[in-house]
Amino acid sequence: MVGWLSEAEFLLDTYDGSNPFIPCRFTRMQRRDLTSAQIRGIWPGRYNARAFDTESRSLLIALSRDDLCDQERASGLYFVPLEGDQPRQAAEGEFSDLMWDEAAELFIAIAEWDVEKRSAVAVDGSGHVWDLPMPEGAYGLPLVSPDGERLAWTGEGLWMTRLTAGLAEPPLQVQEARIDEAAWSPTGEGLLFFSSEGFFIASEPGFAPIALPGLPGSNLVWVEP
Repeated sequence: MVGWLSEAEFLLDTYDGSNPFIPCRFTRMQRRDLTSAQIRGIWPGRYNARAFDTESRSLLIALSRDDLCDQERASGLYFVPLEGDQPRQAAEGEFSDLMWDEAAELFIAIAEWDVEKRSAVAVDGSGHVWDLPMPEGAYGLPLVSPDGERLAWTGEGLWMTRLTAGLAEPPLQVQEARIDEAAWSPTGEGLLFFSSEGFFIASEPGFAPIALPGLPGSNLVWVEP
């Protein structure tokens, strides 16, 4: 399910999980009403990824040029209206991952230019798009801090950056080892993470990692008393 529109209405699409490497695994975006049993098509073709902001009811999808995708439109990011208007392209490019973050009030997408080169963009509800500094060696989408001010990038290391930082301000690398899992503290002042070298916490102001010995595990979750 993509998200709720009201107490009785929601957005639903179909996901093909048979092969995680094929693009455009989503298809047939529909608007369904539980009370009337009415079904209305929103996007009939395939797409790479989607993200939905329930408050503004903004739906953004990523479309690839792959043969499985909708070939009537160019690859890129599209705002898809819930009523009868035409989709509006927000950005061009090949985007593999997409998310909406409530704290930052932004969509964040990862562009795949080739196997080795990736970049990231932020998109606000009005369609304004700008580049985010994505470190080389980072995999997938960043972790947004609860205050919506910082991004933590994980992969072959751990990097921190301000969400408002431009490309001229490179991310700060705080760990060089491979990161398996990470989680922000509820205040955004610290980050717990597992790496190939152990279990650590990195906190403000400089986010220097401190080892926490004797605590192996996975599935990090912060609990507020």
